[in-house]
Amino acid sequence: MCDDSNTAKLTPQQQQQPQPQQSQQPQQPQPQQSQQPQQPQPQPQQQQAENEVKNLASYFREQGNKHFRRENWKTALQFYTTAIEHDKNDEHSYLNISAAQLKLGAFTEAKMRANTVLHLSKGKNAKAWLRRGFAFGSLGDVVNAYYDFLSAQSIWPNDEQIRKAAAHALSQIEKNCKQFEKEQKQKSLNFWMNELGEFKNDYLQSTNTVITELCLSNKPTSVIVACLRILLLQKISVERIEILKTRLTLNVAVALKAYLSSITSLHRLSLASTSLGPYTMSLLVEPLKKQKNLTSLDLSSCSLRHFGCISLKSLLSTPDIRLKTLHLSNNGFGKNALNEIVSAILINKSVETIYLNNNNFSEDSISLILSIFADDYPKLEFVSLANNNIPTCALLKIVNLFFDRPHIQALDLDGMHLPLSDQTDIQLKVKQHHKNLYYNKEIETPHEILQHPYQKTQLYW
Repeated sequence: MCDDSNTAKLTPQQQQQPQPQQSQQPQQPQPQQSQQPQQPQPQPQQQQAENEVKNLASYFREQGNKHFRRENWKTALQFYTTAIEHDKNDEHSYLNISAAQLKLGAFTEAKMRANTVLHLSKGKNAKAWLRRGFAFGSLGDVVNAYYDFLSAQSIWPNDEQIRKAAAHALSQIEKNCKQFEKEQKQKSLNFWMNELGEFKNDYLQSTNTVITELCLSNKPTSVIVACLRILLLQKISVERIEILKTRLTLNVAVALKAYLSSITSLHRLSLASTSLGPYTMSLLVEPLKKQKNLTSLDLSSCSLRHFGCISLKSLLSTPDIRLKTLHLSNNGFGKNALNEIVSAILINKSVETIYLNNNNFSEDSISLILSIFADDYPKLEFVSLANNNIPTCALLKIVNLFFDRPHIQALDLDGMHLPLSDQTDIQLKVKQHHKNLYYNKEIETPHEILQHPYQKTQLYW
């Protein structure tokens, strides 16, 4: 599991050999050079020092690799740690530390070291995803382990070890779900009522068969599961469900799936800030397809990733689903994930209000954003792209499309600046077209807080 490097292997004696010095041949006298004769020298000296540091790190890392192959995990860890002391940006040594810690059973520390590599590589190191996945799995978090293996697989799609690790994790997740489902079905109504504990009066006062709104935000997972099971057993339908700022564990997801499968009354579902994730999203898709009255879906801050967006596309592509409001802010969508979302929206064409704030779209995703403003999508009324660091040229294209589409009445570009030279013309167009455009204006008060006229439902930022 150790990570070999192609860096030259040098002993400390070899590393300390003096580097050849540049000759001091006189040059033609020039007034500017005579005033600063030493100016060109720091660059090669700095490069020489950096090379010496990297060579030392490479040497200690290779010593650690030798001990790792002999299964001397503790000694290998000591050498890798010494390598890091010489070069704190050495991804290879951090990876090897993570591998040694996995062997020694230090799973939390192994996860942290893999996190360091993911930070240094900006998420592009497949081995770091793999080792963090192994650490998650060893800590009992098989869901996050599965997500990390999928991330590794997206970088190395043909790697057999990664494929087997992902398949094993998925098998374990499915096994756990079946076990949770079995356990939940075996427990009685009285058991679940007792599970509510201090929250019993909050959720058992109504005797109606239909409840307008159920809010389970910031509640313990045991209370959420108990409440959903009670509603299922008593055959009570709910129109609006909010489960916010709560970790959506597999146990909760199984209970939510079972309850949603028993009703068709749902109008609005909010799962913002629940770390929903791709697998849990896939669990909920089929019961959500039955909700023909569903008009609002909030999946902000849910870490959907590309795989979760595929499941969401499956939901939005269902003819009976006619969403009007879709919240997808703060999911960090890459180009592939965004492509799934945009194509689903354009297929469904029922969404009137869409929130895509705080997703840090890459430049190669801008064309997908522009396609949301398609001329043959007449129902779209409000688009929020706030705080996305969209380049100025792309912002101007979006604004021009906004004015060209009479059906789009409001556009939120809050947190982004339009060029001062274009603002007068833009403000005239806003008045001319009777539209609402929000952005950071170059005025004495740099940030204006404006009320959204198309705020049809409560927002969760």
